Amino acid sequence: MIGLWEAGGHSRFWESYLIIKKLGSGGDGTVYLVKHIVTEQLRAAKQIHTGKKDCHELQMMKRLHHPSLPKVIDVLEEDGGVWLILEYVRGEAIQNYAGEKLTPEKFFSFAEQLTEVVFYLHSRAYPILHLDIKPSNILIRKNGRIVLIDFGAAVHAGQTKTSEECRGTPGFAAPEQYQSNARLDGKTDVYGIGAVLFYLLSGSCYLPSENQGSKKMEKRWLCRLLPFEKRKAKNYPIHWRREAYRAVMTCLEKDPTKRYSDCKVLLEEIRRAKRRWKRSKKLFPLSGALVLLLLLTCFGGVMWLREETKNREEREITAETLLEAAKGLGVEAACGKYKEVLRLNPEDTQVLFQALEQILDDFRFTMEEERNLQELLLMIPIQDETVQEKLEENPQQAGTFFYRLGLAYWYFYEGSGGRSAGASWFQRAARFGEECNGEADWLESARIYTELSAYYDSLGKREEKEDIYTSLWVKLVQLWNSPGLAKENVQVRTEVAEELLACVVMGASKLYEDEKEVGGTLAALEQFLGEEVQDTDKKEEFQTYLESAQTAWQRADTAFERR
Repeated sequence: MIGLWEAGGHSRFWESYLIIKKLGSGGDGTVYLVKHIVTEQLRAAKQIHTGKKDCHELQMMKRLHHPSLPKVIDVLEEDGGVWLILEYVRGEAIQNYAGEKLTPEKFFSFAEQLTEVVFYLHSRAYPILHLDIKPSNILIRKNGRIVLIDFGAAVHAGQTKTSEECRGTPGFAAPEQYQSNARLDGKTDVYGIGAVLFYLLSGSCYLPSENQGSKKMEKRWLCRLLPFEKRKAKNYPIHWRREAYRAVMTCLEKDPTKRYSDCKVLLEEIRRAKRRWKRSKKLFPLSGALVLLLLLTCFGGVMWLREETKNREEREITAETLLEAAKGLGVEAACGKYKEVLRLNPEDTQVLFQALEQILDDFRFTMEEERNLQELLLMIPIQDETVQEKLEENPQQAGTFFYRLGLAYWYFYEGSGGRSAGASWFQRAARFGEECNGEADWLESARIYTELSAYYDSLGKREEKEDIYTSLWVKLVQLWNSPGLAKENVQVRTEVAEELLACVVMGASKLYEDEKEVGGTLAALEQFLGEEVQDTDKKEEFQTYLESAQTAWQRADTAFERR
């Protein structure tokens, strides 16, 4: 073991973990491979010294949940700093695939996954810039899933100016990261993605040139990226590297305004390049068989249609059987059935609604259930399109599902950052709801939840506490009276009612001073308690909240009369 740490004391960390070896270190802390003494599981432990950037990596990672990010297992505060306990990722270095070893399948898989996870970071309620995307920070699990690690240089997007902490790594960092007081945004990470993809294609770091973008430079790089023996073959389909090169070089533009505007646009371009390559791959070996194919098409057309009809009916029956079987299983086993259904029929996006309903059957949304649901949304059953992308082709269905997922995060998520994640899904729901021509009865509620997120964030600022309750009350009353909430189950409506009561308890004097109508709403909530809340425990809890709110309102009335 490491002798330096023998004097660690009897803190929670030293009682629970045994250090095996040092994995690496940076400006904000040191990472060790440790063993959890009780379970004997290997984990990664990062010691973040207090005072270093306010432990911002810890605060960011607690709110992140994505298959391509390491899981945060525990946070231990010690006298000398903070220990961040992470999943130990057993992965292969992405460098092993660089250069001539790189296949088009691997390239497009890595490119899509890397862009997806960075897009996830950028699309948080408080967007995060990684700022150190490089090969050594990307591992490959055995199942092919990439994992992006090390948030030591990361910042919230609100911190838009360069600093010593966000310089990145030479060869992979964008030029503006080395410019004094330069603006950093999502396009800075787009450059980092492009630099990693260039490294995969060429086996070396990208070196900017004054002739970048010229035909001569393009030809030189294409010759370098394509193995010699394949350049020599006249008919070899090299299109995938050419398409990849053009996308990568757009990411690597020195001027940020000439890069892709965000990761979503880059992801779409990568997928287009992948589809073009697949089409060329299919056409190349089949060109000599076109005549035969045409003859067989005429003869076998009728038989194919008959067989396809039969297969479709069988798939529908199998899907119904799987859906019925999933109802009696646990969430993880049920999601396995749902994946089979989507492979049989990628159009059946109603599977997502059943999965979410099953997850929330106990009004709990765990991180494990979140992982299973994300795997359903991100799976690609056919034609390079994820289930979520297929769902988004129908604005009504997409908006409804995203709205219900927002409710799941807002009220029932057991991890941290539930309201921030919920607000993000409500924003998406509202965007699709606006395309539904007035058919989305939840649209108003989705917009209100998005606005409420800002109010709840403001409650954390002391100088705004006294003034925020009036605005918060108005929004909560609008939510309570919205058409979408009226159709929700009693559990959700009870949660909203309790938020209203909490607002009265905390801000009664301010509400009274602003002459807000509270008495009528309290009476309506009392009627709701008597007529609709049936669960005994919930009824008692709600009754306590109601009495506290009524008392607070009466005190505000008395205090006003004494003036």
